[in-house]
Amino acid sequence: MTRRRKNASVLLLTLFLILLASIALVRFTEKAMSEILGEALHVERDRLRIEAFSILETTVAVLADVSRINGALWDPEQGWADPMEYAGLVVPEGLDVRIEFSDEMGKMPLSQMSRDQLILLFEVLGLEPTVAIDLADSYENWIGTGQQAEGSIDREYEFSETPYRPSRQPLQSYHELAAVSGFRDLFFDAQGVPNSLMRRFASMVSLYRFQRVNVNSASPEVIQVWSNFGEREVAAMGSQMSRFRSDEILYFRDLGEASAQLGLPFEGNRYGVATQCVRVTVTVTDGPTDFVVSTVIAPSGAAENLRPSAG
Repeated sequence: MTRRRKNASVLLLTLFLILLASIALVRFTEKAMSEILGEALHVERDRLRIEAFSILETTVAVLADVSRINGALWDPEQGWADPMEYAGLVVPEGLDVRIEFSDEMGKMPLSQMSRDQLILLFEVLGLEPTVAIDLADSYENWIGTGQQAEGSIDREYEFSETPYRPSRQPLQSYHELAAVSGFRDLFFDAQGVPNSLMRRFASMVSLYRFQRVNVNSASPEVIQVWSNFGEREVAAMGSQMSRFRSDEILYFRDLGEASAQLGLPFEGNRYGVATQCVRVTVTVTDGPTDFVVSTVIAPSGAAENLRPSAG
């Protein structure tokens, strides 16, 4: 009986050791697989990075070529909507490539907007007039152009949970608005993530400094705020824009054509039909892995008040 108990104890101890060894082996395998997958992902992203920057260089070359031939960049329909096809290049097999363009000059230059334009913009975004006025004042006080005394502005921010002071300079990033009184509650969620209102705002204003908004890429709302046109005029312009595009007039080559087609008096010192400031975003995807590179193509000096950011 004693020998049986000893044999049973040895068997139990052996099984226990096997169990411990199995657990250790499983954990080691999981850790090794995780490290292998992480290294593979790193290598894959390096490969996609090379492809993305190569495609970006091709896109920049295509834009330069189209601009040289035509004298200006009016609209992607001009021929640069698909740079790879324009350049006669084939996307490597297995990769999904997406090239997106955003014309910064199809927006309003925030640094050039007046207080009245800011108020109208916030109203167009759906905010009450009193709220729109408060936001315009808060923004101008933040960048140092407002009427409120600096001391009272500083105290407003210095008594926050984490004290800080207004920048008193043009906005450097859309995300900077999360620190501005009024904006942080309306344009961001509790975690500081931009909400739909913030995204609409960013789609209508640019952090770049320029004078003329591109009629070819500006939305009716942008044109309404930039020129203080009435809603009826802008609605008529929207229907006219839909009509002329259906007539295969894809973009305007001069302001006279734009005014005649849309029925609005576009001033040459405030509007244009070409762009000099295009954001290019290249996304390269291979299965579950992707790599995104984004840059703004603009002449030197066109972005004096913009600091590169994720904004």
